[in-house]
Amino acid sequence: MSLIRKSVCLLFAVLIILGVLASCTGEEKPGDTTDPADTGSQADTTASLPEESTLPKVEDNLPESLKFEGEKVNILAPKIKKGGIVDLYTDELNSDPINDSIYNRELYVEDRLGVKVEFPQFSGTYLDEIQKQANSGDETYQLYYVVSHEMADYVFDGYYLDLSDIDYFDFDMPWWNGDFIKECSVKNKVFMLTGSLSLTMLREIHAVYFNKTLATDYGAGITELNDLYGLVDSGKWTIDKLMELSGEIYRDLNGDQIRDIEDCYGVICVGPTADMPWGAFDISVFEKDEDDWFVFNVNTDKLFAAYEKIYDLYYNTAGSATAYFEVSGSDAANMFADGNALFLLDSLNDVEKTSFRNMKDDYGILPEPKYNEQQKEYYAYSGEFSCFAIPITNSRPEVTAAVLEAMSSYSYNETVPAYLDLALKGRYMSDAQSRKMIDLTIKNVKIDAAWTYLEEIGAGYAPSFRYRIWDKENSFASNHQTYSQKVKRAMIGFADKYRKAFGD
Repeated sequence: MSLIRKSVCLLFAVLIILGVLASCTGEEKPGDTTDPADTGSQADTTASLPEESTLPKVEDNLPESLKFEGEKVNILAPKIKKGGIVDLYTDELNSDPINDSIYNRELYVEDRLGVKVEFPQFSGTYLDEIQKQANSGDETYQLYYVVSHEMADYVFDGYYLDLSDIDYFDFDMPWWNGDFIKECSVKNKVFMLTGSLSLTMLREIHAVYFNKTLATDYGAGITELNDLYGLVDSGKWTIDKLMELSGEIYRDLNGDQIRDIEDCYGVICVGPTADMPWGAFDISVFEKDEDDWFVFNVNTDKLFAAYEKIYDLYYNTAGSATAYFEVSGSDAANMFADGNALFLLDSLNDVEKTSFRNMKDDYGILPEPKYNEQQKEYYAYSGEFSCFAIPITNSRPEVTAAVLEAMSSYSYNETVPAYLDLALKGRYMSDAQSRKMIDLTIKNVKIDAAWTYLEEIGAGYAPSFRYRIWDKENSFASNHQTYSQKVKRAMIGFADKYRKAFGD
């Protein structure tokens, strides 16, 4: 069974499992997180899927006669509040296509395979439960589900099974993210999977919104604002172009002669914008050697130059709100929705916020800009995503594998199209060109093991540059020196830890 997915669909990079969880660094900054209370229904409840879906339907290869006679699969997931986990579980039908697809997915898999899927509640922390099960050897849970950097905490402890040796998984199918398997496998062992079973990575993909009314208003003097879609198509949509187009746009709307939250700006950046180099600029921390082990190999010249550009975007662009005051995620969304910003750099999930749904001006969406015009593709970074792992204590892993394969194929064919075609590209986008931009945005989602093994072999290297931006520091070379030494020590330590758990 191949560990690297074949290219089944141009858009597959987007189909990644993600949880509705906290910041992937464990440290919050205004603009990092999305308040679930600020999101509305994801789609028109009367809508139906279009005849031509973004994703072509693909049937799985599970045997039609496969039945497990009532076996239970308990999934350890972050504590479930009323209503459930938005992309893995919901406790009721409510006529929303996405919610109902998640609800029906569980019923479908239970009926198809003759199993019972449950989400037991627990009193401690998620990671406590994993450790407790590993130490006791019991089988309370057959499957784990959590944000990737938390799942990675126990990979090198030997707490998870190698999924490449388990029947019923087919990693060549489009509901599995082959890039993640390739980048995050260890010594040709696959301990974590991610794919189409969750929607949060879609929601967390970074993009650029623009206000069409303001673009028209300022287009008389800045002609390129009249055809931003064409700018993207021509390959000229770069970070420098973004700063050029937004740099001089400012209106003192309240007349107090102070640049504050009540005024209009050319661009608003929120916390996650500082991670742009790891996605949009195609910069990586790790590569793999012939033994499928991690090689620390960063293009530092490009990295330092990229962060200089991000710093300039934040603090040295006259039309940037961030240059004058700290902007939270909710404030940024409200300012943009009120017509007080030409550009907003944030995540796709903004379209679900109440402020966006009540916005009077039309808006469009663009991919994050490229590093320069020589960069061939537009790339994207997603804030965080969740994974699945099967505990070493599971005595019947093939049952869990079949359930996970069936749930994922259903999600690929039913749940994800409901979000992409009904919600993101249907209800929330007002023009065909923006829908095309969404396809372009989600086409190339970057995966780097440094963000999954965040505090293990990654040693906090990648997010450390984010903190320099937030702290208004541009000491990127010295930051690299400090954290690269941490990475090198971590790689030695975790290589030894892996050998103790698995041998060579």
